[in-house]
Amino acid sequence: MATAWSNWAGERCVPAVYEEPSSVEEVVAAVRRAAAAGQTVRVAGAGHSFSSAVLTGGTMLSLRRMARVLDVDPVRGLVRVQAGITLGALSAVLWEHGLAFENLGDIDVQTIAGATATGTHGTGERLRNLSAGLVAVQLVDAAGEVHELTADDADGGETWRAARVSVGALGVVTAVTLRAVPAFVLSGADRVEPREEVFDAFDERSAAHDHFECWAFAYAKDVITRNNDRVDGPPRPRGTVGAWLEDVALKNGALAALSMAGRARPQLIPALNRTATRFGAGPVLIDRSYRIFATPRLVHFNEMEYAIPRAHLVPAARVLFAAIFVMAAPGHFGSEAMATVSAERARLTCPLMNNTGTRSAARSPRLPPETRSGASENSLAKAPKSAPARAFSATICARLINAASF
Repeated sequence: MATAWSNWAGERCVPAVYEEPSSVEEVVAAVRRAAAAGQTVRVAGAGHSFSSAVLTGGTMLSLRRMARVLDVDPVRGLVRVQAGITLGALSAVLWEHGLAFENLGDIDVQTIAGATATGTHGTGERLRNLSAGLVAVQLVDAAGEVHELTADDADGGETWRAARVSVGALGVVTAVTLRAVPAFVLSGADRVEPREEVFDAFDERSAAHDHFECWAFAYAKDVITRNNDRVDGPPRPRGTVGAWLEDVALKNGALAALSMAGRARPQLIPALNRTATRFGAGPVLIDRSYRIFATPRLVHFNEMEYAIPRAHLVPAARVLFAAIFVMAAPGHFGSEAMATVSAERARLTCPLMNNTGTRSAARSPRLPPETRSGASENSLAKAPKSAPARAFSATICARLINAASF
């Protein structure tokens, strides 16, 4: 019987062939069988994706059985792993060897190959994305040949740069060598603060912390800020029960409840946004770096992300929220703003909401007239209220880019 596969966003496919190889040799054999049958090959990591890049009616390979640590060199800070190990599992192994990822995002269920191949990043204006830590990549090409790629390849690094963030286009990544850093402890603090004050001081806040970001709900005047900074001293882990109550029962449980309420009664979304923001504050946490970086994300959502010039980050964010207001858009999830890669670059994520129900919601929140009046008449035009969330978000982001004068 055919095996159905779906990603985080709920997109599904039924591949003609589904295999879970456990070695490079089995990957080679699977690729050659697919080539002989005239089938394309897609590789599935953990499925934490918002796109259809992996969906196929041909051959799908899952590397979940290729998740071993092959070698760790604590002196040189190098680690060799199979492609299917997750960021969370590898983080725990690295810590036991006195090592850590230099930076991580706030979700760690992705496989190392999937995370690097898609340019997964964390926060921090002085820190690069995960693919920058790669030293070598082993991959199997479409002919079933095995290659070991490094920055020192004869073509001047062109193939290497492509392999680092290939989205699976060059072949099946089967193993990677990473450069880690000495293990470190982070202090993390989530606060609720006025949105305009945070936006006005965004550059200063980003420069003052190792990691800074804010998460804003469109119809709330406050935002949730997150500051993570390196500290001296040992970790102070929370108890298992306390961590579960805070991260799962409270934050995820409340968000799930509010999202279901927004799906059932879209006109309540502005009030729900304000309520959700109030759940954002938390105690100062001091723990192993990877435990501070990542938190459980149990409420599924859909997301778009744009990398934009740093100087346009705050203006673009303001245009985004103005557009949501004037279009009375039925979007419950928040938008993230963060500085990353370098002091000249920034990222602004524009979420699409589907598993919370907003993609299927035909009604828009009934906003009071004064709520809509702050939007820019020159750059924004009101969209049909019944537009699906995907069309809405595409329109929002197109207007956002135009209005920010890129």
